[in-house]
Amino acid sequence: MRLQFKRSGGFGNIPRSVTWDTDAMSAEDARELTQLVDAASFFNQPQELRSGGADKFQYTIRIDRDGQTHTVQADERALPANLAPLVKKLEAAAGKR
Repeated sequence: MRLQFKRSGGFGNIPRSVTWDTDAMSAEDARELTQLVDAASFFNQPQELRSGGADKFQYTIRIDRDGQTHTVQADERALPANLAPLVKKLEAAAGKR
């Protein structure tokens, strides 16, 4: 599974991004990421999740898995509860790079 994450916007507009390939990770890390993707029902999420207002973080997540590709663009206030843990994990990883 290949995963691309980008965060933009917000008050300071400090962008962050990370790209991961589970084939290049430890088995434990790959399993954790796969579980977060599955728990988020990522491939069933709409392509856009938007709310009103300004100064929000904007997230773009693209996942390629088993011949499927899906991209979700969402702002922080529109994130469904099941997608938030995946975004939190990706945002933390992007901040370390």
